[in-house]
Amino acid sequence: MENRFEIIRQAAKNKNINIDFCSKYGEFGYKLPEGKKGILFSDWNKFEKYPRIMEWIEENYEIEWCDEWVIDYNNDKCYRKIHNSYGWQPSMYMDNNGEIIPYDDINEMNEEEFKEFLIENNFLNNPKTAIDLVRFEPKGELIGEDKSRMLESKPDPKKMLELAKEKYPENDFYFVIDSVNQFGFEFVLYKI
Repeated sequence: MENRFEIIRQAAKNKNINIDFCSKYGEFGYKLPEGKKGILFSDWNKFEKYPRIMEWIEENYEIEWCDEWVIDYNNDKCYRKIHNSYGWQPSMYMDNNGEIIPYDDINEMNEEEFKEFLIENNFLNNPKTAIDLVRFEPKGELIGEDKSRMLESKPDPKKMLELAKEKYPENDFYFVIDSVNQFGFEFVLYKI
């Protein structure tokens, strides 16, 4: 990063204003515009007193709100952590250890790795959790043809899982949120 940015960053830090940096977006649908040096994250309301500094920052960097994004420092990518539209789904999963796992890494897992992921993150045979990722490619077999309406008009995940276990006692199961809209979401059940 260039010297001018570091001077601004240090001055902001002296006023208890944090500015964070990331080189690229990992979030689906976002791309760093040509000519921008990276992405900066902060509470930009705190910069209202400094219009010339903000002008320089906006000319050289993309800006995002620090409370809406998370940075994967291991891969120098950032991901939105709260929705920005009715149909938004995350592009990453933050596991129980705080590790960020992008959707494409989950899609590339082999069967053994995927099952370990399900167990470690409490997805396996749990009607209270569901994988909610954009472009997630479920592994295993979809149970039922009518998605979440497989058993009744208002599906109960606990009941769905109980019936699936009765029918396929040798299998394990997990739920996937496959559709999000303004007033709710739809989920499906997979067996592995």
